[in-house]
Amino acid sequence: MHFSAIIGLCGYIVYKALNQSFFAYFACGLVIGVLCEIAARITKSVATIYFASGIIPMVPGLTLYRSAEYFVQKNYTSAVYTLIEAFGGIGAIALALTISSLLFLRIRKN
Repeated sequence: MHFSAIIGLCGYIVYKALNQSFFAYFACGLVIGVLCEIAARITKSVATIYFASGIIPMVPGLTLYRSAEYFVQKNYTSAVYTLIEAFGGIGAIALALTISSLLFLRIRKN
């Protein structure tokens, strides 16, 4: 079964449903993290395999590109704003993945 594709799709649906905000990044990261941990338990493998393929589509690459483009155009206000937006999204995803991993680590220990 192709868990990676299903996990990526679920994350993207959550991201789009929540209107692509910072909370949307966090929620999709949390959904992806939980689903990756479940898929890892089912297949008896490490969750990192599923994290990589599930989270890559959610990384705000276009926002980072636009920020670089604004810097080249010397539009520093827009560049800094979009850079903060991109790093905020990346940080929200990282926090959500950490929380889901810690949650499953806690469940495994008990």
